Amino acid sequence: MARLLYKNIACLVTNEPMIRTAGIRPQEAHLGLISRGAVAWDGRKILWAGSTKSIPKIFRGKSWRPVECSGLVAYPGLVDCHTHAVFAGDRSREFQLRMRGATYQEIAAAGGGILSTMRATRAASRACLADLARNRFRAAAAFGVRLLEVKSGYGLRLKDEVKCLEAVQEAAVRGLEIYPTCLAAHALPPEFRGKREEYVRQVCEDILPLVARRGLARSVDVFCDEGFFTLSESRAILEAGRNAGLAPRLHGEELALTGAAELAAELGALSVDHLLKVSPAGIRSLAESGTVGVLLPGTALYLREPPAPARALIDAGVRVALASDFNPGTCPTQNLPFVGTLAALQLGMSTAEIIAALTWNAAQALGMSGRYGAVAPGSRGEPVFCEGDHPSALFYRMAPAALPRPT
Repeated sequence: MARLLYKNIACLVTNEPMIRTAGIRPQEAHLGLISRGAVAWDGRKILWAGSTKSIPKIFRGKSWRPVECSGLVAYPGLVDCHTHAVFAGDRSREFQLRMRGATYQEIAAAGGGILSTMRATRAASRACLADLARNRFRAAAAFGVRLLEVKSGYGLRLKDEVKCLEAVQEAAVRGLEIYPTCLAAHALPPEFRGKREEYVRQVCEDILPLVARRGLARSVDVFCDEGFFTLSESRAILEAGRNAGLAPRLHGEELALTGAAELAAELGALSVDHLLKVSPAGIRSLAESGTVGVLLPGTALYLREPPAPARALIDAGVRVALASDFNPGTCPTQNLPFVGTLAALQLGMSTAEIIAALTWNAAQALGMSGRYGAVAPGSRGEPVFCEGDHPSALFYRMAPAALPRPT
């Protein structure tokens, strides 16, 4: 495995001060900027970071390959903390309906949406799903992602939820750590129509204990929203997952104001994601609890919905992360730098807030801060680079095809 010494980096973003500030109300001073920076990467973790003129002698030997980085900005490896990257099928026909004004709920009621992807995913083999996921993982890595959260949720029954999570394990690619989440409570499967309690019980008593016991997931998620799972159902599922050893996380306040933010805070969830409809009371609860608010501006754009109140969340002291929400129906993109562009243009977030949201705070949303999110000794995730000399370079270019790799 190559041992690389990146040097003469025009602007190195280390995020080291965020270790002390916990990603709350990020400022430019929290980015830990170093001009003409250098990073020693041993193929598994960062061993040293600082200025090029201060490179220790130990990293100047023949066992280290120097890599010239003039004209580049370097960042901690990006973290995409909310994706649905394991699925089969295509929902381009639904896009035509959305162009004609159909809502998320109307498409779902007509048999589309999540259940459409469920049918295709159930019909696919594990090997097919693994191949599809592996290609998506490679695409994420090309956009600078070094830690990728991947949810199940398109199987919606025991054997197919397990199949999806096994496919995620099989699809591993070098240089990208996968964080698997069980989202068996993504929607009510059609065979349980009129039997909601039975399905919730199956998720709690059968699916979650099995995936936890087999090490197929690290966290449990639930779609707590209008037309999907209620607050009481979500509480039962999250508590069952936690009892099985899975960290609680949830989708909430996307389609309606439900109180999901307050539930997430009460349960000490790692994150609550979407938050388009979050209330002032929900914002206060998140700020007090430390639960991360994960914003998904690509989804709001695709659904033609007003964006989440990022400014109110950040100003109140909520730790805010950004993610792609890559999925086949409401946000079919893996371009995480483009999500940063949307945050700048539509959410009113600053450069420091966006960088923190794509790195340190996104790692917090997975309980992985300290291991990802900074360029510091011991940090995992190879640094990512883009052309420029200012921290905003990462999201200045709209929808880049990929990020460059210095050689």
